[in-house]
Amino acid sequence: MVRASYRCVIIVLMFIGNFSILYSENYENNVVVIKFRENSNLYHKLIQPEKSNEKTALELLIGKFKLEPAINPALIDFARKKFARFNRSVNSDFIDNLTRIYLIRYEKNFSPLLLCRKLSFQTEIEYAEPLFYRKIESIPNDIKLPEQYYLYKINAFDAWDSLRADSDTIVVGIVDTGVDIDHPDLKENIFINRGEFGLDSSGADKSSNGVDDDGNGYVDDFVGWDFSGKDNFSPDNNPRPGNGHGTHVAGIVGAIVNNAIGVAGVVPKVKILPVKVSNDDPFNSYVSKGYEGILYAGVMGAKVVNCSWGSESGSNLENDVIRAVNQMNVCIVAAAGNGYRYSDYAPASFKGVLSVAAVDSNDIKAVFSNYSSNVDVSAPGVDIMSTIPGETYTALDGTSMASPIAAGVVALTREQFPNLSYEQIYEVVKLTADDIDSLNPDYAGYIGYGRVNALKSITCSPDTLRSLVFDAYTIRDGNGNDLCELGEKIYVALTFRSVLSNLKSVYVRLDDNSPYIESVCMDSIPIGDFLLGEQKTTDEICFTLSTTIPLDYNLRVNFIAYDSIGKVGKAVVTIPANPSYKTMNFNNIFTTFNSRGNVGFNDYPLNQQGIGLTHKKSNNILFEGALLVGVSSQMVSDVARSSNQNYQNKGFIADSIFYIEYNSAFGYYLGRCKFHSKQDSTHPAFNIEQNVYQSVLPNDSNLILVTYDITNVSGENYDSLFVGLFFDWDISLMGQSDKTEYDMDFDFGYAFDASSDTLPYVGVKVISEFPVNFYAIDNDGRGNDSVGIYDGFTVSEKWKMLTRGKSRTQSRVTDISHITSAGPIKILNGETKKIVFSLFAGKGLLELRKESIQSEIKAYELGFLPQLRSRQDELFLVSVFPNPTESGVQLRVSFLKYEPLRISLFDLQGRLIEKIDVFEPSMATYEHKFSLNSEQSGNYYLCVQSPSKTHYVKIVKVE
Repeated sequence: MVRASYRCVIIVLMFIGNFSILYSENYENNVVVIKFRENSNLYHKLIQPEKSNEKTALELLIGKFKLEPAINPALIDFARKKFARFNRSVNSDFIDNLTRIYLIRYEKNFSPLLLCRKLSFQTEIEYAEPLFYRKIESIPNDIKLPEQYYLYKINAFDAWDSLRADSDTIVVGIVDTGVDIDHPDLKENIFINRGEFGLDSSGADKSSNGVDDDGNGYVDDFVGWDFSGKDNFSPDNNPRPGNGHGTHVAGIVGAIVNNAIGVAGVVPKVKILPVKVSNDDPFNSYVSKGYEGILYAGVMGAKVVNCSWGSESGSNLENDVIRAVNQMNVCIVAAAGNGYRYSDYAPASFKGVLSVAAVDSNDIKAVFSNYSSNVDVSAPGVDIMSTIPGETYTALDGTSMASPIAAGVVALTREQFPNLSYEQIYEVVKLTADDIDSLNPDYAGYIGYGRVNALKSITCSPDTLRSLVFDAYTIRDGNGNDLCELGEKIYVALTFRSVLSNLKSVYVRLDDNSPYIESVCMDSIPIGDFLLGEQKTTDEICFTLSTTIPLDYNLRVNFIAYDSIGKVGKAVVTIPANPSYKTMNFNNIFTTFNSRGNVGFNDYPLNQQGIGLTHKKSNNILFEGALLVGVSSQMVSDVARSSNQNYQNKGFIADSIFYIEYNSAFGYYLGRCKFHSKQDSTHPAFNIEQNVYQSVLPNDSNLILVTYDITNVSGENYDSLFVGLFFDWDISLMGQSDKTEYDMDFDFGYAFDASSDTLPYVGVKVISEFPVNFYAIDNDGRGNDSVGIYDGFTVSEKWKMLTRGKSRTQSRVTDISHITSAGPIKILNGETKKIVFSLFAGKGLLELRKESIQSEIKAYELGFLPQLRSRQDELFLVSVFPNPTESGVQLRVSFLKYEPLRISLFDLQGRLIEKIDVFEPSMATYEHKFSLNSEQSGNYYLCVQSPSKTHYVKIVKVE
């Protein structure tokens, strides 16, 4: 899937990378990557905090932090200068793009996953993500083979004989765990940086003079660079290994040929550029800063870069770097991964990278190798003999070994055809690979075009090869609700480009092997002739989705392009199909509901499936919403974040998928689904039916009613059922100036941005006639009596918030959440109870109060309340407490519509004790304390008078 936010509408999705963001645990703690949008004001405010208070929001969230460029600015400047001679604006655009990417390093114990999601919601931020580690992809193998079978398998020896005699030596970057540059089978083939070679003006050796002589940002990088050092934070100019993995990879590509010792590399005329991106620990199996290593290798002259590492976590930072390096006409080759499964590995699956799976000596897919529609080629990856540190050799298995074999073939092809672009080189290597699908029928189409063949790659005529590159696609769904649902017609248009030759009579058809496709509207779509370099887009290809697609399934649809002779290209489109969530967007509130009790998003903490909650097309203001149902401190079912804030509880299981229907008689849309709680010792056994009512009538345009019919199937009777909704709001920048309170007179909880009156206020109300509980949460836990949730959200904390009445009615101004619940409720075995909530929004508290009352009116119209409550015509409500009193009373006047007031306190004889005139038109609530300390015990009267109403309250003073 393309990283851009996916919606099934006609939007061009340019193939910047073919991957989905999947967050694993392999990321650096206390650091996130952030990319600012062009001309971002936030960028200037954060890098110049002394000129703005904008930084305060981030600092309040995570404490002190350091903002630093993700990529050495000097390296970026060096890249600009080096490639300026191409005089193509696209080069500088992609390189300049990297200057907007920064790392935020912080000390507070705060999840990088949550922080990057909060940052991603900011309109001036293009993306935010963790700083990922990548795993190296080799498997130890103790069987040492006397021969390197793979050189025969890929016809390397014949390829060497067929190379142009005048071909140039090629530089191959080994971005890995370091290279033993002193190994006798590698030493003569190690790259030397001419910018750090020789003597400087003072007569000192440039390789060790402590000066960045070539101005690339790295001091004395004579034979490469170590980006990690001993501890991942101490870079130096010694790229010797840590883990021996990189030395093995380097030997596969560039071990010296014809030196009467050891092994031979795939590429005889080669210089190996060691780029170490892993620490010095010989047992470390992860790489970091691979992205900067790739850029460094490209800038330093590598025409091919090998990456024998990766993970299933897509990285926008890495993808941006790869796009920039591709513009330098550099080929990047990467391992498809050793996960034993279908997987779109990163960076292998990014556009601009040649993805390599592994096969054995018989061209059978290696059992450990990942496979995917996005794999480009295969190469031998079993029993691969090569160099390791210490002047020795060993055989290893892995896509880590297959990748450098394919990189070697890419390098040979570049030597033979130096004028071809990186894309053309990829196509030559793919189209000249040996087709091995017949040997791997279960993996046909998933292990690339075939196993690489060096001889065929360098002896072909590229301008006779027929190939289309897949650039982009658009997609829309049949009913226009932006979701791809069961049995629905889907329309896809594909954009291709010819990169090697002219093509005649091209047409595109959906691959017969595409799963979960029920029917195709047209067997093929003609697209016409292509000139070399021409780009064209097909008419829409229509097909019908199956009714058996699994829930929340990423459907991969394969398309094949043919010309008059045969296959010339393919396209893989990933479609999120049969979603368990739908967005209710039929009045001024837009929000997403799923089929198991979440509001806003379906996929916490990624928050990519859904829209959160918006009001009148505002930005999203909701980070997380979830239902909680409990009967004791040990038995709570919920789908909110768990005690580990990176994970969501799965306390409810879907029984039917959320669907929406229209009730024309009453003018509302009804969204409904059924789910049940887990049934074990920590979850009460309930069946739950959720109904969401969204009216299109003008009076109801700012509210949604949500009902939960809860049926007790536990076999037990419960006296204390509590049903609540948890909401984590992010109304202001990262939520840092938000506040939540409970309106005691109009009975609802609400949240707002305390620093601005331009953003929506949002309210949550229990409509049902059950006791109400409310708990205002300071997410950081620093407020008085606040339970924080940055460190996770435990069952005991949830129970406390569900059950303590209105125990904490307001938060600090900070990042906030709240729980609003009904209970205790007595529910017998087999009995069903209906709990009704309202979600509503408006501009300011006065509007919220009106929507609160309108929610009650709507609930009454729908039959959820037995009678209307008495205050819907009130302009203001008056509360006096405590009463009786010993010393004085607190007056609170809550306005529904503001009116000027005269407030007077009299004794029983009519003597005026105190009088106040109130005239503040923007006021929502007025409070004042009246002292009776000097007065005798007895009765007093408080008169609250407006132009339209007079309200009297009897006050009793006692000794």
